[in-house]
Amino acid sequence: MPIRHVALIGLGWHARRVYYPWLEEAALQGRVHLSAAVDLHSNSQAVRGYLAQRRVAPDRLLFTEPTQPSAPLPEELLGQLAELRAAGQLDGVIISTEPRAHHRYVMWALENGVHVLLDKPITAPASAASAAEIAQTLWSGFEDIARALAASPARLVVQAQRRMHAGYCFIQRYLEDFIGEYGVPVSFLDVYHADGMWVMPGEWDREHHPYKHGTGKLLHSGYHFVDLCSWLLESSSRARPVPSELEFQVQTFEPKDFLALLDGRYERLFGPEQVPTPVPSVAHYGEMDLTLMGRVLTGEAVQTLVSLQLLQNSFSRRASPAPAADPYKGAGRVRHERMNLQVGPLLNLQVHSYQSYETRDSRTPLPYGPGHLDHFDVHVFRNADAVGGTPFEKLEFGKAAQPHGHNEQARLALLEAFLDGRPSGSELEDHRRTNLWLSRIYQVIHGQRTGAQATGRMPWSGPTARSTHNP
Repeated sequence: MPIRHVALIGLGWHARRVYYPWLEEAALQGRVHLSAAVDLHSNSQAVRGYLAQRRVAPDRLLFTEPTQPSAPLPEELLGQLAELRAAGQLDGVIISTEPRAHHRYVMWALENGVHVLLDKPITAPASAASAAEIAQTLWSGFEDIARALAASPARLVVQAQRRMHAGYCFIQRYLEDFIGEYGVPVSFLDVYHADGMWVMPGEWDREHHPYKHGTGKLLHSGYHFVDLCSWLLESSSRARPVPSELEFQVQTFEPKDFLALLDGRYERLFGPEQVPTPVPSVAHYGEMDLTLMGRVLTGEAVQTLVSLQLLQNSFSRRASPAPAADPYKGAGRVRHERMNLQVGPLLNLQVHSYQSYETRDSRTPLPYGPGHLDHFDVHVFRNADAVGGTPFEKLEFGKAAQPHGHNEQARLALLEAFLDGRPSGSELEDHRRTNLWLSRIYQVIHGQRTGAQATGRMPWSGPTARSTHNP
């Protein structure tokens, strides 16, 4: 059933870039009605300034005070949302708040029968690696929401756009067909993503990133790639035997390591008058980079080797310590993304996506290819003498997606599927195994810091780890 009356909860940099322009256009076309926007009182000036430049304004602006993540939503805000619901002016919410607030807004929506589009991560406990019990709450929070969803008439879709990305959907379908025909599972999967986020020594407390809350890359952009890995490996369930367990090890690179890496180099880079002043301490801040090596087992046999390389300390286009006007996409952030997947000796699928300048760079763009803003190619290598077909094929998905961009197309396709009531491929249950894995990764990071645990283990098939998506 289509959703027509929408509230946007959280109007920060991400929502202004992705959600609001689309909602505005849809409202002008009469497709949706923007009933409300919700944000903190401390952001009211920025929100009002942004909306003053738009062609469509929400019916109501609701500002509230920040509360502890474990506290209920403020009574005044609950009353305002209830009024909208009772008046038939609220049947869907887009939750784009600071991640620690997700759980409260989601639970309110599900308990009141309001459909939800939720930014990743689904839950984000503070200091997730500081104790095994806290890391476990990432999983228990997911289960709380899953139980509430099961008791609700509402729907919950997670904004994980790579599940709707044309290139990755092609790969997923290709794998389903190939493994279904030949019965050979994925034997190797390597996923690499680099953000190019150069954080200056005094910026670790900035509001748009969770470092100061004790989480980092993993619950920021890293969520997409843990989920991508879990999703693509679903195709191996078509082979026999079905995998039973994942075991893995993790290494991290943390803010304190980054400060040591560039200590004493800022004067050489920026001059003596622009040496940044560091925050007092980053000892308990979240991870900056993470590398994971694992293996998926069928009994005692290894079926798949898995590698995840998730970086924020990587090639950047930032060249000044001055604060960026847009700290979300305007601070030198450059994406490098690749995937390398092997199906034994029969098939190799690769993704190559490499930017050389940031999204908001207004300089003349390069021609399509490596370095272009929307570069995204899929390479297909087949053992043609054994399985037929063409030995090599290159598909330029980024070129086909212009002028909107392949990631933006995927985000908006998922948003439209949510509002139109169509299958999204990114329902809450599709993220079950992803969230169990995230919880276990943080338990391993905690174990490393305390010397208590070096290897993580989790079920890879069965009801605890299942994912229901079959495109």
